[in-house]
Amino acid sequence: MERALKNSPLWVITSYYALDDPIGSQRRLATFHKFRKRLNAPLLAIEFTPEGSAFHLEEKDADLLIQISGGDVLWQKERLLNLALEALPQGCEYFAWVDCDVVIMKSNWPAAAQTALQDSNLIQLFKEMRFLDEGVGPEDTEVIQETQSFKSIALAWSLGEIPEGALERPAITVKYGWTPGFAWAAKRSVLESTHFYESLIMGGEDKAIFYAACGEAQALVTGSAMSSKQSMHYLEWAKNFSRAVDGKIGYLDNEAVHLWHGDIKFRGYDTRYFQFDKFNFDPEKDIKVGSNGAL
Repeated sequence: MERALKNSPLWVITSYYALDDPIGSQRRLATFHKFRKRLNAPLLAIEFTPEGSAFHLEEKDADLLIQISGGDVLWQKERLLNLALEALPQGCEYFAWVDCDVVIMKSNWPAAAQTALQDSNLIQLFKEMRFLDEGVGPEDTEVIQETQSFKSIALAWSLGEIPEGALERPAITVKYGWTPGFAWAAKRSVLESTHFYESLIMGGEDKAIFYAACGEAQALVTGSAMSSKQSMHYLEWAKNFSRAVDGKIGYLDNEAVHLWHGDIKFRGYDTRYFQFDKFNFDPEKDIKVGSNGAL
């Protein structure tokens, strides 16, 4: 079994935050277990906890588990995914990064992703994402069809439905009904040459990846109110990532669901960047990687 897993051509990586929050922690772990149960692919999970907090995950919760203690409470997802990317087994040619509060509904998605990645370098793993209400699970198929849904931004891009200037606006998920996040896959070689962009410490790196891939990196700079230092830092990465993807972006004919962990309207999609711009953030000076690998 172990040998078969190591030879699997497609793996999933995900990050998990273990914070000291008794109620939230119980919900977070229960959500992770729902995600893991329906994943249908080998999983490399990387768990992060600030100094003094206990880990939540056990060895049985993933095929490979990396646990890191110590670091600052800021957006670390892509820093952790870079560590996971480096730890993937040698035989892995493709990998997906999936948020551990997402379930992809068709169980055959790993095979479909590998087929799609023969022609594409980057794919979103669904064409429609449904945001479930509290208490609703992926097994509640009739109820799911009545919940709020958003279109894959890769689908919107492929169909030419994104009007000029739209990507410069913040909160495109809320305003246009497109979602750039949650579940993507790529050829391993594409990300190994650039790694994930890990310096958007207010979140939003899924947008950073998609915008760079489709040649719209400047739109993210505008829509995220980046400082001049961060603009230069991101655009340099985006240039290399765009070259690696080569415009070959796709999506899967699939539906995914986002397991409830709070109302989407409280996430500050349209305000958080513009509250942060006053600090004139410089990724080269204001953050660093610690000895344990975390920011």
